[in-house]
Amino acid sequence: MNCVEFLENAGAHFSRSERISAFTSQQAVAEKCQIAGIAKAVAQALRIDDEIFLFVYPEDHAIDMDSVRDEFGAESVHRVNQQELLSLEHIKSSSLTPLGSMYGLLTFVDRKIGMQDYLVFSDPETGVDLCMELPEYRRLTHPRMFSFAYSTR
Repeated sequence: MNCVEFLENAGAHFSRSERISAFTSQQAVAEKCQIAGIAKAVAQALRIDDEIFLFVYPEDHAIDMDSVRDEFGAESVHRVNQQELLSLEHIKSSSLTPLGSMYGLLTFVDRKIGMQDYLVFSDPETGVDLCMELPEYRRLTHPRMFSFAYSTR
């Protein structure tokens, strides 16, 4: 099942737009989705000690592994590689959406995303960008929120 099918089956309210390039400015993202001041979200799976979790953060940011390690009190934190990712039951692509519930993964959202009114992200399987109100995203994924990303600009 792709992301759009997952959202439709869940009765989610969302909109679609043509793919917004990773190099597109936040201003252009806002104009495409008709939303002001929105940061596009990306997702990364991390293995923390013996468990895998999904982390969602702005695409122009990176994950601060030390912050994650401190938050979890973990000994080991690392990115899940493509082979390990594809071995998981519900994952068919190495590119992930922010919908951890689609993959059966507990989801953590960086505060910079969690404080926005909307979530904008790409569906790698359909080639469209999706936009939904943050309360709708929370209803679907039940994410936990803390600050773990830093700007790469």
